[in-house]
Amino acid sequence: MFPDGEKSDKSDKQNNGNAYGKNKGDMSGKEFGQNRAAEAKSKEKVKDEAEENLSEAEEKVKEGKEKVKVAKEKAKAKKESGEMSEEEYKKVEEALDKADKELGIGRGSH
Repeated sequence: MFPDGEKSDKSDKQNNGNAYGKNKGDMSGKEFGQNRAAEAKSKEKVKDEAEENLSEAEEKVKEGKEKVKVAKEKAKAKKESGEMSEEEYKKVEEALDKADKELGIGRGSH
C-alpha cells in the first residue's frame, strides 16, 4: 500500500474538516451534538422572527404612506371646496409632507 514499505505517520496527516467536536469540554459526543443542534435550531428561529418583524414593519410603513396620501387628497378637496383656507391647507400639507418623509427614512427610499 505504501511505496518502499513506509508506514503511515498520523502526525503528517492533514485534516481539512470543520473540527466541530475538538473543543467540546467535558461533554460527551452525544451531548455536544445535541447542544450544537439546539443552538442551530435557536439561531434559525431568531432569523425567522426577525424576517417576520421586518415584514410587519414594512406593512405598517405602507399603510402609513397610504393614510398620508388619503389625507392629502382630503385636504386638497376641502381647500378647493372652500372649507379650508390657503393658510390652513399649507400647514396641513407641511405636516403631511413631514410625516411622509419620516415614513420614508425607515426604508431608505423616498
